[in-house]
Amino acid sequence: MHAARMILIGCGKRKSSNPCRADAMYTGSLFLKRLEYAKRSGWPYFIVSAKYGLIPPHTMIAPYDLTVTDLATLELSAWQLGVVQALLTELSEPFDSRRFLVELHMGSDYAEPLRSVLPAVGINYDWPVRGLSQGAQMRWYTRSPSASWMRGNQALRV
Repeated sequence: MHAARMILIGCGKRKSSNPCRADAMYTGSLFLKRLEYAKRSGWPYFIVSAKYGLIPPHTMIAPYDLTVTDLATLELSAWQLGVVQALLTELSEPFDSRRFLVELHMGSDYAEPLRSVLPAVGINYDWPVRGLSQGAQMRWYTRSPSASWMRGNQALRV
């Protein structure tokens, strides 16, 4: 059985100019807060990129200049399905969808397309920073619950 929770972090606009690990590619302050949150949680986490889809944090990637808003409708649909397919591959062992939750830590351009397909494949999600400005998100991550509380909280919010 996999962990009861997984965190998906949206990529960032500010990037390293050289190939590096995915968790080191994005250099913006909001991405770094999200990354810190994910690491502190103790849950598995992945980065969601317009170019690479679902990326394990230690995967080497090259810099790029693409966002989901650059994608045509058909490309966006392929991106959605690719991210969800990769997520399901990561969950290849049976998981209890009633007790499993994906946390979305990303902007609406990335979260909205995923919100429309995750429930269709039986994956519950929470988007704790939905609707918050960048400044409010920074404050949320600064004051986020401790990792021990997060690991003990199994409540599902969708």
